[in-house]
This record gives sequence, structure tokens and C-alpha cells, in this order.
Amino acid sequence: MADVAVVMVTFNSLDDIERNLVELRAQQGVALELVLVDNGSSDGTVEVLTGQAGLELIANGENRWLSPAWAQGVRATTAPFVLFLTPDVELPDTALVAKLLAALVADPGAALAGPRLLDGVGGDAVNGAFSFPSVRWIVLKRLGLAGITGRAAKPSAPKEQPSEPLPVAFVNGCCMLARRTALEAIGGLDETYRLYWEEIDLAHRLGDAGQRVLLVPAAAAVHRSKGSPTEPGFRENAYRFGERHYIRTHHGLPALAVVEAARLVERARRVLRLGS
Repeated sequence: MADVAVVMVTFNSLDDIERNLVELRAQQGVALELVLVDNGSSDGTVEVLTGQAGLELIANGENRWLSPAWAQGVRATTAPFVLFLTPDVELPDTALVAKLLAALVADPGAALAGPRLLDGVGGDAVNGAFSFPSVRWIVLKRLGLAGITGRAAKPSAPKEQPSEPLPVAFVNGCCMLARRTALEAIGGLDETYRLYWEEIDLAHRLGDAGQRVLLVPAAAAVHRSKGSPTEPGFRENAYRFGERHYIRTHHGLPALAVVEAARLVERARRVLRLGS
């Protein structure tokens, strides 16, 4: 039986997918179950994946969004741990999955673990450095005042990386290992999310259930944040949809009304700037 089910969602990921498979098959010290869920690629991704040994391909033929497609992959697997991965992540560390797994095995109260992330030029992307977005911060961000909360600027990477896993609020969903029993206990991923906020929601619900999220500094991956090619406005709309759903879920309708009012002010200011 596999130790970890790797669930990756692809959409026009031809530039990355062969490298992804090489890196995953090079992982040492852990038995992997590979499932790739394709959301209607038209660039040859499906053709590359079809017939690959040791790989289950779920070809949707249409874009089912990230969270629902990840959930599809989870349901198609049985391993006790699930690695959620996006194609724009590179895994130069051949022991990365084993390190994340060891961190969760050693801490039964932890349900989710992510690696230290580097950007495409070697800089530290400070994975796990942020707290959960508050309604106050979101409103101030819409009004162009988020800097006064101290959360707007990306934190500086520590000069000396800690060697042991440390608890954080949430980790980037591009590469995160989850304990299956903990996922099932909270009902799995919220499939309402489209492309953003799903990992923040997941960590929030795990925390509400008394589970911890860990950053594992000894494991490092590269996240180029490239994503898949999309139409103009696609990502912005998906982000706003996720933000609204997150606020409604975790803060309620009155908080959502406040944020929507701030968004109207933001939109009006933008129109005034364009007209001046």
C-alpha cells in the first residue's frame, strides 16, 4: 500500500508535466500513489499522461476548478496521507515528500504540512509567514490602507532557518501534505472554492477542529507561481469569488456586507482615477 497519494490538477500544463512526473518518481523513502486530474487541457497534456505506468488519469474534459478536481483525486485514492500539488512546483529535493510525511507521523495533532518555498530566482517565499486574513485587513486592503496593519508587505525571510517543524496558520496550497483521517473528519475540501482561498479555508477548519498546520523548513520546493494560461480577468474573478466565500463561511453575512461596501468604494475610486 502506498504511503502518500499525490493529487495534482492539470490544465494546459504541457510545459511542466513531464518534469513533474520525473521529480515525483525520483522521490525516495516513500511509496507514492499518483493521480492526475486534468481539467480540459487542449495543449497535449492529456496525451502525455495517457497510458503512463503507475499513474491514474482522471480526464474531466472541462474546467472543474481546482478544489473540486483535488477532491476528485482524493476520492480516487486510498493512501493515509495526501499530497496536494500544482504543476508549477519543482521538487529538487528527492526526500521532500518523506520529510513532510515524517513531520506528520511524529506529530499526531498535526493534520497538514508544507515545505519551505523558494521563488523562481532562489528567494525565500516565506511560506507559512502570514496569519489568517481578518475582515479588518481585507477592508483596509480594498481601501488602499492595508499597510497600516503590518500585513501588506511580505515578511523578510529569517536569516537562519529553523531546523524543526513549526506550527503556522496555513501553508501555500501549491504543495501541502494532509492526513486523510483529518480531512475526512472535517468533510474534506470545500468544493465551492474555484482557484484561490481553498487552502486558507482548509487550514482554518482544521484549526477549528483542534488540528495543527506545520511548516517543515528541512523540506524545500520551488514555486514559480506561473499557473496555467488564462483569459484576462479570470484569476481576479476567481480570487474575489473565493474571498467572498471565505468571509461568508468564517465571518458571516454582516462581515461580507462590509467587505462588499469597501469593494464598491474601491471601484468608485478606480473610476475616478481613470476619469481624471
